[in-house]
Amino acid sequence: MSDTHPVITLRNKLEDARLKAVVALAAKATIDPADLKDLAHTQIALTAVREAIGEHSARVGWSGDEATLEGEALKLIKTT
Repeated sequence: MSDTHPVITLRNKLEDARLKAVVALAAKATIDPADLKDLAHTQIALTAVREAIGEHSARVGWSGDEATLEGEALKLIKTT
């Protein structure tokens, strides 16, 4: 079983989908507006997921970044 949180997996899959869409658009001679719309939706979703991870990662354990975890711990100590 993977210890990667599902939201991190979602971010990774969205990043892969965005990259594939950009590569596909770059290979086309003409760009269909529907393809750009799909890319925009993928980018919007990716941005939202990244923002959620940034806001909540240390608090809910989505990140192993020790500096972030330490910062969140200090915030909790200061508020109590």
